[in-house]
Amino acid sequence: MSNDDFVVRLVNVSKRYYISESVYVDALINVNLSIHRGEVVIIMGPSGSGKSTLLNIIGMLDRPTNGRVYLDGVDVTDMSEGELAKFRLFKVGFLFQQYNLIQNLTALENVMMPMIMSGLYDRSMAEAKARYLLELVRLTPYATYFPNQLSGGQQQMVALARALALNPSFIIMDEPTGALDPVSASRLLALINVLNRAIGVTMIIATHNPDVAQVGSRVLNIRGGRIYESGVVERINIGGVNVKDMVKAYVEGLKIDLLARKSSRLADDVHRIEQEISRLEEITND
Repeated sequence: MSNDDFVVRLVNVSKRYYISESVYVDALINVNLSIHRGEVVIIMGPSGSGKSTLLNIIGMLDRPTNGRVYLDGVDVTDMSEGELAKFRLFKVGFLFQQYNLIQNLTALENVMMPMIMSGLYDRSMAEAKARYLLELVRLTPYATYFPNQLSGGQQQMVALARALALNPSFIIMDEPTGALDPVSASRLLALINVLNRAIGVTMIIATHNPDVAQVGSRVLNIRGGRIYESGVVERINIGGVNVKDMVKAYVEGLKIDLLARKSSRLADDVHRIEQEISRLEEITND
């Protein structure tokens, strides 16, 4: 398998935190991990096992003490903070347990924010794509609502739409169902399942919840900073979900991405998005 098939590759990655000059904690120990494009990888382990540290390094929020980190085929280990911030904006989506929505922005404006920050989209393009993403997560009627007017489940759906805004290479989710009631958690997992199996979104999910493993293609356990492979899992089906309508909304958003990239002369992204649109339109035309 070529390096292009990997969205994440960690090579001999370790992370040591020093409490004092002579006292330290090894949060990760010689981790080697490859995540293929299109996978949903579930990372499970108790508190203090290294899950958050692993996610922080994959998401470029922290640096390894030793080892190399490759994201989308690029070695990001020695990038400057400015380079990491730009790479992170375009390549990684984040979904947190506590939503992290901006309270004085509406649902629509929260989803628009990454696109505005990127400098690739004018306001009308960002708004149009944000509306398609809210349609995808079934929150069109709530576009003008502020976070404090939404339920926890609705806020997490807005956060997921925001994570998809720049069509990232992968999405990192840290306990995405941790603050949700069972019904909202079930809806979120169903949407995650469709995004991966119908659209091909790559996701890395850290969780304590064994139910979340049902949306995964592979489960990893982490103990004492070391990764143990648990293998593949039996996945839940996506029957009863209007997959075609969801894919159509996603494709319309990609068409706006394509216009933004063409105007910015990002040739590599243009080719990738054109291929993705062609693949997904085959699904909607079946």
